[in-house]
Amino acid sequence: MKTSSLLKKEDATAWLAGITETEHDVDTIFSLIAPQLYQSASTAIQLLKDREQAHANVGSWPCAFSGIGVIVNRKSLEHRDPGGCYEWYDLLVAAGSYKEAYFEVRDIGAYFEYTPGTAIAICGKLFNHAVNHWEGGERICYAHFMRNNVLNRLQLEKVSWVNERHYTKWMSDRYLERRM
Repeated sequence: MKTSSLLKKEDATAWLAGITETEHDVDTIFSLIAPQLYQSASTAIQLLKDREQAHANVGSWPCAFSGIGVIVNRKSLEHRDPGGCYEWYDLLVAAGSYKEAYFEVRDIGAYFEYTPGTAIAICGKLFNHAVNHWEGGERICYAHFMRNNVLNRLQLEKVSWVNERHYTKWMSDRYLERRM
């Protein structure tokens, strides 16, 4: 595996420092919506950070996702994301100064308000999704994703669908009795 050429650039150090605090929040959300995937992803990132030949910026990588795409002032035409797994979540974080936008998941007939500060988790390889229009300013999307090949090359277990049993340790006895 090779370090991204963008991550090797000088200005990447400042960018990583600038997003680190927010990325801690992203990791918290990730750990809650997909605990097993978060654990495997965290292990993968730590293994990559521990490699001797890793670029210095790899050690500053601020989250468990193996990639972050930054989309600025562009429509995101309807698409599926090719590089992950059907059962894995991508986490999209909206930022900027715009006032109105909608995140569309036509496969299930859903449209979500998508204003700055919104985070959306989606199985991006499974569902077509889009943001076709926004109004009122600059639009930025930080698209967090995992690549299957990262876990494969590090020989980590492929994580499957999130299941209710992943959450039972946090459920009250009363709730567990009621759902039986």
